[in-house]
Amino acid sequence: AALSIEEAKEKMKLVKGWSISDDSTSITKKLKLKNFVSALDYINRIGQVAEGQGHHPDLHITGKRLALLAAVALGWRWEKLTQS
Repeated sequence: AALSIEEAKEKMKLVKGWSISDDSTSITKKLKLKNFVSALDYINRIGQVAEGQGHHPDLHITGKRLALLAAVALGWRWEKLTQS
């Protein structure tokens, strides 16, 4: 079930390293990884888990060291996010 904007903002207090968009429709986490190959490996592992959950987040690699991960906040499976 989708969360209200207020619920989404409250849930953000439970997760570390994530930020919520101004309109509360998405959350983002930026990770600095060792190198480009590490970033690809990380994204592939996320892809396997996401596919199994039927969730398809936006995944971006910028340059060789930074991976940007974004997921829809409203309706996101918060219990899974808090376990990461």
